[in-house]
Amino acid sequence: MAANAAEESEEKTDSADRESITVTYDLPSLPSAQHKAGLAGLLLLIESMKQRRMGPLPEISGLSPPGCTVAFTNENLRSILDELYDAENFEVVVKSKWKSKEPLRIKEIELVNEETGEVKREQRYVYETPGPRLAFLEALGISGGKEGWLKLRRDALWGTLRSIPKTREGYLDRITGQSASRSGLSRIWPELVKQRDAKGHLRTVEVPSNLMIGAQAHSAEKVKFSGPADQTLLLHFWQVASLIYVPQIIDRDGKAQLDNSYVFAIPEVSHLEHFARDG
Repeated sequence: MAANAAEESEEKTDSADRESITVTYDLPSLPSAQHKAGLAGLLLLIESMKQRRMGPLPEISGLSPPGCTVAFTNENLRSILDELYDAENFEVVVKSKWKSKEPLRIKEIELVNEETGEVKREQRYVYETPGPRLAFLEALGISGGKEGWLKLRRDALWGTLRSIPKTREGYLDRITGQSASRSGLSRIWPELVKQRDAKGHLRTVEVPSNLMIGAQAHSAEKVKFSGPADQTLLLHFWQVASLIYVPQIIDRDGKAQLDNSYVFAIPEVSHLEHFARDG
């Protein structure tokens, strides 16, 4: 009986992996610019992976200006999430020592006072820390390496939307060679499969703030932030189609300095076919 039960469990798992969920997305029906950018970002990510002969990939059909149909399986969903949340270790330079970690090395830098010309030497601490790899953006032509657009995007994601350790689970799984769907993202496929109950009623899932800017557990009026699983899935991908900037502050004397914050420019996608083709 034990052997039969184990075989039955394996068959169910294999069946769930092969099961296909087909979702038709329509831009005018999506509730926010982030959802629309997420749909565009999903298509861009798939195109990036196609260029690098990666897979398996969700099947896209019926691509038109207002929308498309996407066929997901557990396997191809895992594939695109693993690429989206792929991570590696990077060196960071900070002013103060971290309490729980020894630095890789200590370096000295020179700081020049622009008014007096005085040169001051200070110590900086070099640590290794995980961060998003973002190889899919390089494949789409966004360059910059360690000091350009990719570093800016990595710093913005890691320092704002993913600043809390709990929100980094997918990336940390990838650092250890695991699938991003192993822990924090493991609910996505079951939520898609069970989006409607036995009577056909729509179930909703929580929309966390690390996926949608401004979201919270519930509003001041006790209204929950939630949505259908297929729409919430899109919120993982809006970053692919969005640009990130560092604003400048100009004082009354006309002097400019970079602000210690980031601006996420999320497009209002109105023609999906053009966006997916031109990026």
